Amino acid sequence: QTTVNANITINPTTGQVTVAPNTEAGVYNIDYKITDKINPLNVATAKVVVTVTAPVITATDDAGTVNGFIGGTAVNNILANDAFNGVTALAANVTISQTTVNANITINPATGQVIVAPNTPEGVYNIDYKITDKINPTNIATARVVVMVTPESILAVDDEKAVEGSVDIVAITNIVANDFLNDAPTDLTKVSITNIVNANPNILVDVVTGSVTVKKEALAGTYILNYTLQDKINTALTSTAKITITINPKPILGIAKSVATPQKAVDGSYTISYSLAVKNYGNTDLNSVSVMDDLVKTFPVPVNFTVVGNVEATGTLLANSLFNGNTVTDLLSSGSILQPNQTERISFTINVKLNNTTQNVFNNTALGTANSLGGIVDDSSTDGTNPDPDNNSNPEEAISTSLTLDKSPIRIPQGFSPNNDGVHDKFIIENTAGDIISLEVYNRWGNIVYKNIDYKNDWTGQSNEGITIGQDLPDGTYYYIVKVNGKDKYVKYFTIKR
Repeated sequence: QTTVNANITINPTTGQVTVAPNTEAGVYNIDYKITDKINPLNVATAKVVVTVTAPVITATDDAGTVNGFIGGTAVNNILANDAFNGVTALAANVTISQTTVNANITINPATGQVIVAPNTPEGVYNIDYKITDKINPTNIATARVVVMVTPESILAVDDEKAVEGSVDIVAITNIVANDFLNDAPTDLTKVSITNIVNANPNILVDVVTGSVTVKKEALAGTYILNYTLQDKINTALTSTAKITITINPKPILGIAKSVATPQKAVDGSYTISYSLAVKNYGNTDLNSVSVMDDLVKTFPVPVNFTVVGNVEATGTLLANSLFNGNTVTDLLSSGSILQPNQTERISFTINVKLNNTTQNVFNNTALGTANSLGGIVDDSSTDGTNPDPDNNSNPEEAISTSLTLDKSPIRIPQGFSPNNDGVHDKFIIENTAGDIISLEVYNRWGNIVYKNIDYKNDWTGQSNEGITIGQDLPDGTYYYIVKVNGKDKYVKYFTIKR
């Protein structure tokens, strides 16, 4: 090779002509000679014409959007979609030059990043640039970056959440979490929550944290709240949104049952008064409220019971006049309802005759049921006057209402005074409720003067045996023979004194 060129060389062994990378484009004349190795003076010369072409360079338009108030990056790298020699263009191969001068929008020649300065007026900006082949300065491609600069902005985005009711619960942690200030996520250090429009006092919006709390008192339903998001710096910059809270129906029924001190009659029977508190602890109406009280389970045979008077119920609970505790066990009639947080009462009285039972402790539990939008709900009564003794809004307690009744021994009077003064006018044998009593009365001469094989404590001192039938017996001493249930026999003297 007789022409010296650092970038174009001829291999003397192979004769190969090689062009080095990054050789500038152009036409090169490379002279060479060949020499006879045996006859060194035997020489011939020639020329190699080498045409070196420039790489193909392509620039492609770009676009980006930036909020002009805060500024930022519109395009990360304009070279990302440009090409140099068939591959992505790099800053190592080309030089970036911004040809459109703009003080607020600049292209970084080292990174290709398009930067919008803060406080740039809104608008659409066309920024032209060129890329130049570093080896071949005349090898140039041009393109344009279209930059849309948006104005200062704020956007409040609607929130929605469904929750279970009847307990305090945070439905939404922060309503600002999905809101935007100047096209970027924001927080409560930059914006404020104002102008809350809320008709439900049991749904609370905390303007400090952005949380939405549903109180346990909130009723089932769908509620819409509105609020305004306000820029703390530019208070004229606002946006409104709504919060939709759906509270699912959660029916909760609670029943408490108490019993008054039993009143014992002279015949040994007991008058017992029960009172029930029935409350809706849920967040939806309870319909078709029913309270079943099966007294046969409480007072099994041989105990005998009867309902005294009628069942009484308050408010929207309707008493069942047919209740007898046996064949009819529902204390309420159809149509009984309870609204949320409503408490009503049921009361009734029974008379209990123990008869020959050995049982003296009697436990009672009422079972309540109701229909609602949330389905059927039920509850077993608990002892006392409060259906929710621990006040946790969950009346799950179920303690039987218990009472103790003792059967007293039969007591036969030693005398009575049937003078119609209202005091001791009848011969009363106490504590005989449920027993069959036979009474025979004899005078001092042993003559029978009164006899009743099913005595009901109604004798007023008149004779129904002998020659003085229907007449008042004279004052004096008599003796009786009392038989209880045909087996227990009592014989003793007593006195009639008017």
